Amino acid sequence: MGAATGAVACLALVLLWYAFVALVIAWGGQPTLPRPAPSLALIAAALGIPLLTAGIRLTPASSYSLEITVLSAATALAAHMVLHRDLPPLPLARRRSLGYALITLLATLLYAALVSGARQARPVPGAGLILAAGLVVIGVLLVLPGLTDRFTLWIERRLPPSGYAARRMVQEVAVAAPAVLDLEPLAAMILERTLQTLDIRWGLFALWDHTGRSLQAVAARGLSEEAQQAQWGPEHPLTQWLLTAHEDTRARCLPDSQPSAGLPHLDTAWIVPVRLHEEPVGVFLYGPHGKSGALSATERNILDLLANETAAAVANARLFDQVARARREWLQTFDALSDGIFLHDRQGRVLRANRALARLMGRSFEQIIGRPWFEIIPAGPEARAMCAPPLENGQARGATEYDLRWEGQRTLHITVSRLSDDDEFCVHVVRDVTDERALQGQLAQAEKLAAIGQMLSGIAHELNNPLTTIIGFSELLQDANVPDEVRADLERISRQAKRSARIVQGLLAFARQGQMQLTEVDVNALVTQVVESEQPRLQARGIALTLQLDPSLPCTLADAGQLQQVLLNLLANAEQALAEQQSERCIHIRTQPSPGALRIAIADNGPGIPRHLLQRVFDPFFTTKTVGKGTGLGLSICYGIVREHGGRIWAESEPEQGATFVIELPVRHAGTTPPVPATTRRSERRRILVVEDETLIAALIRRVLEPAGHELLTAADGEQGLAALAQACAQGHAPDLIVADLKMPKLDGPGFYARVVRDYPALAQRFLFITGDTIRPESQTFLQSTRLPYLRKPFTVQELQEAVAKAGAREA
Repeated sequence: MGAATGAVACLALVLLWYAFVALVIAWGGQPTLPRPAPSLALIAAALGIPLLTAGIRLTPASSYSLEITVLSAATALAAHMVLHRDLPPLPLARRRSLGYALITLLATLLYAALVSGARQARPVPGAGLILAAGLVVIGVLLVLPGLTDRFTLWIERRLPPSGYAARRMVQEVAVAAPAVLDLEPLAAMILERTLQTLDIRWGLFALWDHTGRSLQAVAARGLSEEAQQAQWGPEHPLTQWLLTAHEDTRARCLPDSQPSAGLPHLDTAWIVPVRLHEEPVGVFLYGPHGKSGALSATERNILDLLANETAAAVANARLFDQVARARREWLQTFDALSDGIFLHDRQGRVLRANRALARLMGRSFEQIIGRPWFEIIPAGPEARAMCAPPLENGQARGATEYDLRWEGQRTLHITVSRLSDDDEFCVHVVRDVTDERALQGQLAQAEKLAAIGQMLSGIAHELNNPLTTIIGFSELLQDANVPDEVRADLERISRQAKRSARIVQGLLAFARQGQMQLTEVDVNALVTQVVESEQPRLQARGIALTLQLDPSLPCTLADAGQLQQVLLNLLANAEQALAEQQSERCIHIRTQPSPGALRIAIADNGPGIPRHLLQRVFDPFFTTKTVGKGTGLGLSICYGIVREHGGRIWAESEPEQGATFVIELPVRHAGTTPPVPATTRRSERRRILVVEDETLIAALIRRVLEPAGHELLTAADGEQGLAALAQACAQGHAPDLIVADLKMPKLDGPGFYARVVRDYPALAQRFLFITGDTIRPESQTFLQSTRLPYLRKPFTVQELQEAVAKAGAREA
């Protein structure tokens, strides 16, 4: 009776389970219907009911039947749990429910056999029965899903093929493909699912290599490891077929192919090309069907669908690769920029920075990223306002720029801007403009000196003319028969005029007007000479002068007199800086070679120069001394002389640590030049034409030269000079020498010379120019191109006589 009751209960359970599945399908009808109850509740019911009922002490027969019934119900619940959330179509659900029913029946019979055998052996107490029932139920729950899946798959493979599993596989691939960036795992998953679902023996996926001419295997299933490394060149039939085949091609096999790289004959393989924009990007190779050998039309369509999904994944992977490559290129460009750049968020935290910024700041990335930007770079209120949250009225902000003195040595130019008007991110561009600012300062200094030089040139020219007459006539009067007191007064006048001339020469030196006399100069010897001449006077004032000369210092082409003037000016400047210092006072001069140059440094231990004045010390008329203690031209003259030599001069100073002036000169050497033969003063009588617009200077020249036996003709400008020259030549009395001023009204000296050379070429070398203006580029170019002698104003009587004698000797 008990066995019959159990059998009836099992049969009823099978029918009940089948009806349950059909009812759920009829009720839901959609493949996305959720489970009727949570999985945990089902598990609790499946485990709890038999454990509870097993403890009830009933008669053996009734207890046996009740336990079988309860356990069968629990097994049915466990079988229901293996159903997926997506309910399958009705045909497949029926096949699966048949599998679940058979497994349920098998589990029930197994349990019945175990309990029956145990009770025949000896009675089982309530506690033991509870334990046995629990273990059996747990075991059934553990093995049931795997057994059910295997059994269902076995049934599906032996029944006509269903489109559900294939469609589900395509759906899974379609969901996974957009998120795949590496094609190898996607291809492996497709091959795995395809071979399992469609019962295909083997499969392989290959992609074109970077050349677009060869195929390289990416993933394979059901083949040897050698096949997974397969490669087909451009001459292989498979490669040729892919390059020539079209979408409507029916032939998907290669009957003439040979096995290669661990692959079987391709005449049994089904070729599924993967195309992107009608261009082949890869290929799937599938072996024959495991059961029938040939693939059905439905299965072939499924493989084509999978190929389309793979093509979408290829496009996605390529797009991601392009984005990744663009990002790498952007990062490389970002890091390769010479300007420091960093980006920060609304809270001011640095999000990204390049290598140039880390190098400029002298910090590592770890010390920059994540820190507030204003702790890395000090900023003023304008920069902080730029980086504040966007304005509520939506007004656009432009970029703000400011200079920052970094570590007392470098100048950083910082530009701050937003990525967009409503963006919360700010970009800072940091550029080291130390050299640029220095060049700008030098350019401004040069322009300032040029402007002042032009002004001083005009002043000097106007002063040179009266000084020439004062010096000349005073010297002439000294030779006359005058009382001694008058002669003494004339000497005083001459001395003061010459002093004024020296002042004018200083102005011309500041204006870089003088012509440099370049020779090979031993700088060490020149410095030693200056020190020996100045040391006694400095020692008398309590200033120690020390010298440190580098014996390897090379000679250079320079004007020794001008360099001596620079050294004397710098020594005088250092002496004045130490004048009021009560402690030890010393000046140290050091020479040292530099690549392609040499340096002279003059340092003192005085109060130093304030940092904000370092860039102004070379400005004309700028001085830190008290009124009456300096003109402000000394350092400007030094600057002009050094610059004319192609060098640099700068000041270094720290407060209360003295000042150091550094001169850097390029090392240059001159070729050998033949010595100029000495000329003797010629005293023979000459006919001289004087073309000078200053009547007093013309009169002075006449007073100096006529007593020496020379015959003079005078003209007030170039046009009168041409007329006088034409008249003299017409009479057969061409001048032996033409003394002409460079700067004259109407027709100036160069214009007059050009007309003479054109009309009287024989007189081209009979010129002596006098001028008080040699700063103008046109004057310098004219004198250098003609190589004619010239005499600077103001000149003395002796200088005029010697110049006329040398010019006469040159013409002869």
